[in-house]
Amino acid sequence: MLDDVEKQLRQRFELSEARTEQVHESLLDDVLTRVSLKFNRQGKLVFRYWFGDSRVSRGTFQTLTCAEARCPRRQALRQQWLIHSGLVKPTRATPSRPCGSGGWAAEEQIQLANQTFVAREALFSVTLKCSHEVHEPLRINVKGWDVFGPDGYQAGGWVENAPMFETLEQVRAWLQARHPMA
Repeated sequence: MLDDVEKQLRQRFELSEARTEQVHESLLDDVLTRVSLKFNRQGKLVFRYWFGDSRVSRGTFQTLTCAEARCPRRQALRQQWLIHSGLVKPTRATPSRPCGSGGWAAEEQIQLANQTFVAREALFSVTLKCSHEVHEPLRINVKGWDVFGPDGYQAGGWVENAPMFETLEQVRAWLQARHPMA
């Protein structure tokens, strides 16, 4: 995406007679992002990048605008930017409960009509490849839910780059759609 924006700015710059600054702006999650192309003080043509009011490097811009919300580097950098911008106050890190801590996965019983279903937390270890190639592929754990009924496994697992069920609400909606009499 950024390569396309830079190419477009370069083309617009070459076509402009005055050779003035060319700018591309867009909103991303309510944050104004901006890429500009102009001559610097030494007369060299350079790109500049902004995320909100912060001027950032190309690599930082790519990480902040990455489409993969699960990327831990994107999440950490976005959190740093929010703190730097004064949009959130820094907090102490609290250890999260690992999926299935204590040897057992979390389970939730769901009653529909006269049947009992069990939604069991699942942990999927996946490799995230950075679409901008800013960093090496990362191994992360993604939480999801599997569903079991009276006859055993019903649904769940990993489907099209995401867990079939990311939340218990999705499990309940799926069960209600499959068992409309409930």
